[in-house]
Amino acid sequence: MRFRTFVIASVSACLVSLAPSAMAGLILDPTAVSTNMGTFSGNIDNVINQSGQNPTHTSGVTDFASYTASATATPGTASDLWTSADLETTGNVDFTLGGSYEIDAFAIWALISTNGDNIGDFTLLASNDPTFTTTTTLGSFTPTYSPGSPIPATVVTFTATTASYVRLEITSNNGGPDAGFNEAAFEFEPSAAPEPSSRLMVGIGIASVLGHRLRRRKL
Repeated sequence: MRFRTFVIASVSACLVSLAPSAMAGLILDPTAVSTNMGTFSGNIDNVINQSGQNPTHTSGVTDFASYTASATATPGTASDLWTSADLETTGNVDFTLGGSYEIDAFAIWALISTNGDNIGDFTLLASNDPTFTTTTTLGSFTPTYSPGSPIPATVVTFTATTASYVRLEITSNNGGPDAGFNEAAFEFEPSAAPEPSSRLMVGIGIASVLGHRLRRRKL
């Protein structure tokens, strides 16, 4: 009887230890970015290299929610932002995530401009191939336009989706001759624990071994 109790307790303890722990979402910087809208000011790489960010962060380490709640971007400096070519007010900015990640939020620091060159409405599309042949629509959003300084983040959330690439489809600006922004980053959910099915199989395996030992003791 004592051994049977030991079996049950051991299996229960194992399953508890294998249960996923709650982990905060971490910030994820894309490893590459491109656009079909050309460039008037700055460089498209500026939107992923933390230029002008205060403070900076560490991709894959820094807590996303805490960082985006307080971090700001420097306004009006070409070395810290990107704006599209003249009259290119709509188009795509494509992010390469550098791997397959489960993302559930996007942060954008939208530039300050007196002539309306700020990015306006946009749609996020997720994909697992760089050509975006097949996409998942994450949602359509509008960033917060801040006329003051420094620039805060606009954070948008969506259903957690596994992707390797994300397209920022700019559908409008604020009335100027081009469109742009300062910085962008994603939130991803790290997961070091086995999937539920894996945990179940481990538990069944342990129960089977211990049960076999229990039967042998009865013989």
